[in-house]
Amino acid sequence: MGVAVAASFLVAFLMSILISREVLYNVLAEGRRAVAQSIAACAEGVLGGDPQSAVPRALEAAKGYPAVAYAYVSGPDERIAWHSEPAMRGVPLSEWRLTRPATEHDELRVPARIGGGAGVVALASPFLLKDMLFLMFIQMFGKLYVVIGVVLLGAALLVAALMARRFTRPIEELAEASKRLGRGDFTAKLPVHDSDELGELAMRFNSMTVELKTLDELKDAFVATVSHDLRNPMAAVHMYAQYMLKEDPDRGTLTPGQREKLEIMMDNVMRLNVFTTNILDSAKIKSGRMEYVLEPVDLSAAAQRVLGLFAMLARHRKIELSLDAAVPGPRALADGERLQQAVSNLVSNALKFTRPGGRVTVAVRPAGSRAVVEVRDTGKGMTAEEVGRLFQRFQQADVAGQKRELVQGTGLGLYIVKQTVDAMSGSIEVESAPEKGSLFRISLPLAGGAA
Repeated sequence: MGVAVAASFLVAFLMSILISREVLYNVLAEGRRAVAQSIAACAEGVLGGDPQSAVPRALEAAKGYPAVAYAYVSGPDERIAWHSEPAMRGVPLSEWRLTRPATEHDELRVPARIGGGAGVVALASPFLLKDMLFLMFIQMFGKLYVVIGVVLLGAALLVAALMARRFTRPIEELAEASKRLGRGDFTAKLPVHDSDELGELAMRFNSMTVELKTLDELKDAFVATVSHDLRNPMAAVHMYAQYMLKEDPDRGTLTPGQREKLEIMMDNVMRLNVFTTNILDSAKIKSGRMEYVLEPVDLSAAAQRVLGLFAMLARHRKIELSLDAAVPGPRALADGERLQQAVSNLVSNALKFTRPGGRVTVAVRPAGSRAVVEVRDTGKGMTAEEVGRLFQRFQQADVAGQKRELVQGTGLGLYIVKQTVDAMSGSIEVESAPEKGSLFRISLPLAGGAA
């Protein structure tokens, strides 16, 4: 668009030069006609008794005119009566025309009464006169036209930039709003600048975001309701399986195969419980309804409870699960239930991505005015790019690899961990490399500010 505007201004500038050239040529042509008519009147006067020397002087003067190459007067006998070149006087016109090719000059002929008959007064200009005049004109006014051209070009570029900005700004706003929408931000809106096609597009985009936000809220409400309704049946299944394994008086009669199946049942119930809890908490975080009750929490005791939940799963997957913590441990200012859920998510992920024969270690230690919980594994690890997007909602590392190894997940666990830790004035760091395992480090303020 900008290039087209600048080209239009340049074309207009060149046309103005060509028009000026034509105007100058027409002015000189009219002057040449006036000179020819004066010579014709002079020639007629000579035959009427005026001194004949007046005609040669008039021809000589005409030749000095910038638009005249030569001039002559011919009589009814088709001979040159007077010529601006005296040697040509009396030469027949046919012979004269042979010496002057018609392609070299443009002759202007004016009729005159010569010797009682029809004669002609002729003035000739070079066919290249227009180009000669153009060069003269450029020499005289070239600098002025250069200044005008530069000004016009600058104005063209300025107008082009303004017009380009007018069209690109709505497109840039649309691109940015689309990115926000892709990240799940349904509050993204586009300003409606005009009532043209771009304005219509902005209004339709805004209408679409409203509809998507409504659908997203309906989806969250449905998923939260279903997840909540699943918790009671899962709790019942877990309770009865645990009773049959650990408290039933007849548990000694269970065969090894029956015991293994009950353990698998409890593992899967626990995984489902983690999934449903993550979905419910994600909906609460998104709506701003998640509540935290901060109080002193013994981190070693909290970690010990988490390991108790996953001990059976780790044993079933042949992964060593251990705790490295002093008892009692450092007391952090945190929400005990939420913190336990965050550590559970980290341990669950570590077990999920660690191969049989691997190791998962949970460590608790003080660090100045803060307390640290670390979850380290010997699993497959992650690239720096995967670590960068790890805590985003519904993001999972190496999705293709998870499908190949039948690893299941929702992409919500680490998102909830990050939100939970941030809400408790804590921080979380990740160290990982492909095939070298991962380390997740949660740092929380100590209760009272000291160990």
